[in-house]
Amino acid sequence: MSRKYLSADPRAYARRVIEDIGQEAPPVREDAVLDYFGLRKIRLRRTDLAQIPSFCKERAGIDSFLIRQGDTGTIYLAPRKSAERDRMSIFHEVGHFDLPWHGQHSFVCDTSPWSSHSARIEREAFAYASEMLMPLEWSIDYLRGRFTLLQLRKFANAFEASFESAAIKFVKYSDRPCSLVDFQRLQQPDEYGQHYRIRYAVTSRFFPRGLSRFSRIADSSFLDSYLANRRNSQHEVNGSSLGLSKCWTLEMELKYHGPDHVLGLLSMPRQQLGFKSGLEIEHESRAIRPRLIRTPGRERPLHLGSA
Repeated sequence: MSRKYLSADPRAYARRVIEDIGQEAPPVREDAVLDYFGLRKIRLRRTDLAQIPSFCKERAGIDSFLIRQGDTGTIYLAPRKSAERDRMSIFHEVGHFDLPWHGQHSFVCDTSPWSSHSARIEREAFAYASEMLMPLEWSIDYLRGRFTLLQLRKFANAFEASFESAAIKFVKYSDRPCSLVDFQRLQQPDEYGQHYRIRYAVTSRFFPRGLSRFSRIADSSFLDSYLANRRNSQHEVNGSSLGLSKCWTLEMELKYHGPDHVLGLLSMPRQQLGFKSGLEIEHESRAIRPRLIRTPGRERPLHLGSA
């Protein structure tokens, strides 16, 4: 299939496919997308080592990989993932296949854009997959809500996406000061005596800077307490607990994310930042281009969140 150059933005290519297959409402069907490109998918079993190419056998934690065969290809899926994670993996590999500057290469991917294996092309494929999975135009109503477990579950369910994918999408386009943090419990304390580390952190434009996978967790008692009983509850934590300024007070909800992993939803009252914000959506010919605008003292005409 000829891949006409549209834009440097990977999301433009995902939007073109959605339009071409005639999809008008979520969820986008992965089988229709695979048929559009003439791609196959194969679920690997744990005994299918013979099908795994030699260049990826040394990689741990693989979600999927793409093997090209001329103008078509095959997407191989790891045996242990959920249906929602599979959808992200499929669209991620389709992104590699569709984006013209990714060339005639095969790809081995874990679909998290925050892993140590990430590179520019992996981030581009993730952006493509996120737009295919949760098109921005269809997501606006969910982005108007608060950054809570309940709202993100509704968002994820509507698009048949994983909770994590929906949370990342929300943060990236939110006009709220919020952040998604993946806390990982360590088997042994690190050189600083810490029992937890931040595996990754995604922050909205209006969230205070400084939170990253290099941040030290000064007080991890809230994580110990959560993993002991795994009851969802809201917490207030001081910013200094996560390496931020002690003048910030953060609201936090926690979600179990597998053995030794906890997702933290951090938000901050806008009053602490001293301004209000808005999300202006510009509709252009065949694309939606979000622009976050800082507006001291007043709201933009289209405001997605409540004050």
